[in-house]
Amino acid sequence: MPLLEKELMRCEQCGTLLESVTAASGCLNCLLGGGLNEPGVSSRRFQHYEVCVRDDGITLDQLGRGAMGITYRALDLNLDSPVALKVISAAYSDRPEARERFRREARAAAQLRHPNVASVFHFGETSDGECFYAMELVHGETLEVHVRRDGPLNVSSALDVAEQVCRALVVAESHGLVHRDLKPSNLMEDHASHPGFSGTPEFASPEQFDSNKASLDARSDIYSLGATLWYLLCGKAPFASDLVMQLRNHQRQLPLEDLTAANVPASVANLLCSMLATDPNARPQSARELLNSLRACRKAVGVEPRRRRNLVLATASFALLALSVFGMGSYLSWRQHAQGTVSTLLPIREKSIAVLPFEDLGADKENAYFARGVQEEILSNLAKIADLKVISHTSVSQYEGSTPRNLREIGRVLGVSHVLEGSVQRVANRARVNAQLIDTRTDAHLWAETYDRDLADVFAIQTEIAQKIAAQLQARISLREKAALEQRPTKDITGYNLYLEAKSLIDQAINMEGKEMADAYSRAIGLLNQAIERDSGFVLAYCRLAEAQDGVYFKGIDHTQTRLELAKSAIDSAFKLQPNSGEAHLALAIHLYNGYFDYDRARDELDVASHTLPNDSRIFEWSGYIDRRQNRWHDAIRNFNHAVDLDPQNPKVLTSAKSTYWLLRDYRNARELHDRVVALNPKANREMERAWRDVIERGDTQAMHAVLKTKSPDDQEYSDTFFQLALWERDANTAERMLPAMVARYGDDFQARWVGSTTFSRDHWKGLIARIKGDEVGARAAFTAARAKQEQTVRTNPHPEPALCVLGLIDAVLGRKEEALREGRRAVELARPEKEALDAADVLYYYAVICAWVGERDLAIEQLQASAKMPGGVSYMEIRLDPHWDPLRNDPRFDKIVASLVPKD
Repeated sequence: MPLLEKELMRCEQCGTLLESVTAASGCLNCLLGGGLNEPGVSSRRFQHYEVCVRDDGITLDQLGRGAMGITYRALDLNLDSPVALKVISAAYSDRPEARERFRREARAAAQLRHPNVASVFHFGETSDGECFYAMELVHGETLEVHVRRDGPLNVSSALDVAEQVCRALVVAESHGLVHRDLKPSNLMEDHASHPGFSGTPEFASPEQFDSNKASLDARSDIYSLGATLWYLLCGKAPFASDLVMQLRNHQRQLPLEDLTAANVPASVANLLCSMLATDPNARPQSARELLNSLRACRKAVGVEPRRRRNLVLATASFALLALSVFGMGSYLSWRQHAQGTVSTLLPIREKSIAVLPFEDLGADKENAYFARGVQEEILSNLAKIADLKVISHTSVSQYEGSTPRNLREIGRVLGVSHVLEGSVQRVANRARVNAQLIDTRTDAHLWAETYDRDLADVFAIQTEIAQKIAAQLQARISLREKAALEQRPTKDITGYNLYLEAKSLIDQAINMEGKEMADAYSRAIGLLNQAIERDSGFVLAYCRLAEAQDGVYFKGIDHTQTRLELAKSAIDSAFKLQPNSGEAHLALAIHLYNGYFDYDRARDELDVASHTLPNDSRIFEWSGYIDRRQNRWHDAIRNFNHAVDLDPQNPKVLTSAKSTYWLLRDYRNARELHDRVVALNPKANREMERAWRDVIERGDTQAMHAVLKTKSPDDQEYSDTFFQLALWERDANTAERMLPAMVARYGDDFQARWVGSTTFSRDHWKGLIARIKGDEVGARAAFTAARAKQEQTVRTNPHPEPALCVLGLIDAVLGRKEEALREGRRAVELARPEKEALDAADVLYYYAVICAWVGERDLAIEQLQASAKMPGGVSYMEIRLDPHWDPLRNDPRFDKIVASLVPKD
């Protein structure tokens, strides 16, 4: 029968609406439950997530069902916090195309970041092929429940809800996403003020009943929001029927008498009529347009915007259950643009761009920096526009000198729909700049222009190009952004080139060690001081100078208060010149983090910086670092993922995201990011990288042995690998032989674990090696020598927790049991996870070792069990290989902890 004549039936079990053509074979939602509701199954594990059971202790706590999967209330075992877990149905788990669709849904959801959108922070797959993703669990009741219990909302509250939902739709629309299923039962009254988003014919737009749904866009969601607003005001949907044809007929004749009976103001009624227009072209044409109409409507009826905490409904805010929090079906639709298709890796935004390195048509080094400067400034200008997604400099720099370029592939890898290419030639006092905008999906040239002007006009050229590109992409530019675009970074071209050279050195120093790193920072500082001498008003130069000084301090090259004061002086100079500079606020955030561990103030500075630097990946990268320190792991994942989105080819950003997944023992996602980092390094030893992965994930050193057979212990690149392997395998002679190389590479104090900041001195390492040998006399002598230095470290360190634990380890070996336990306990008391989560995890790890070393096995097991549940706590690799745990290896409780840490995927 034709689609419009299909009858709608309801499943007796779950209430899902069914079309008559499919009802005969049963409810798809119930059929697709897979094995999750089998008799006798009271819980399920998905990596480190465990599905919860209801109060009866038997039934799984199901939040909702959809065509492809089921959403459950679950517990994140690593963080001991509740989440919503959407699991693909077993009926689909063996279909590659379905799993890929499910993955795309999760990736798209993860891209949306907004107060009214629930956060998706993890995608995983079990060994059985079951895909799932975890998201923020939105607590509260649905608007449908509230209206049924208490009646319709007043106009003020209803408009508040509509505006909050609309703001979420603005974000979704900017990512090319269509929700398709807005209705009151999918809107949550969220008492925690962490809103989030997730089909029913009464609220579906007319076009959703058509056979061709590919044309659905944001206007379909606008219709559904109109039907929802009607429900909130009248207490019932504008239309109700179990026949699609009847619904279509009703949709042509709105029951305006319902609005009159509910005393809905005329302006609100007129807006509802436009939102519920049968023809999509007669509705507001975008979520942004609707948002403006809602605000105008609010003003017309004399309702002032309320603070979210003052909403009528028990100070609650409403959450649009975004992207399948209740798993009611397939909620995402990637719009197919006329110019091409959307990437299967990420939902590519229409207003997204990468500014590729410009071709240098000159012959000297000075012209090379000039060409780089033109590209850099255009990129920086575009990145100031919040309505655009602009890829960071590090990720586009790899394409310098690469010709010809495969722009489609570049667009796919960087996740952008457009690129800007160009060339630069400097001849005497003239500058010739050519630029062209290209659609990466079709290779179509959308705009091109050549500028031939006096060299003094080069910054004006860059601003003009940025403004024209923004116009081509139809990006909105605020007055503040327009003013920022017209602001020149410096009046001195030579000084700008010096700044660019220094900036490049700072970026390179991050991946260097020892003297090479110190030299890079020193040269950068010298170049920046020269640039400032040429232009004392060069704000960006002051900010990068502060970053270099902080790097010298944080990397231990010059860990003195004087060095911190030099950094602060540069920041103060930047603020005097430009109090609202986002770069200055970012520099201060980094300074507070590196120099003072003042994470709260650093976060405040990042928040300020984000207003003027919306596309700067460093904002989200440093936010992620702070989140990790403050035990906000879901936020850390979200921020690092956002940083990766803006800087997808930056090894440092990828490594930070990867290490965060490792800390959470999410090896699958860590592995994916690790492989991307390795792929970016043409000099990487692929065999060694795979060997390290085997060790980290499985505690298996076999592959590492095979690689090291071809390497020399004298090769500094592999000194730490030889040393670490020797410790793991209790090869004391090799460890002793490699210790001088480790000291030469990392200094007299270096870490055993990379999680926190606990370091061991050379004498401590000597004592540990002697202990492995069984040389108690040698161990005691070495640890006695280490103790004097360690006491001094504890006294002088403003954050002594890690140092206290090391002192406790030393005292444990020296037979000072009570002192050792007291020092360990004090370290644990001081290292609060909400304040310094990484150090807290590190301290608990070593406190458990102290307990084991002094013979307190029960206490050691108790601490180890807690560590096994903490992000950054003991890993499977460590518990299997670390010689610190040898005193516990014959305890069955220890074996049980080892088994619990075996990677699940």
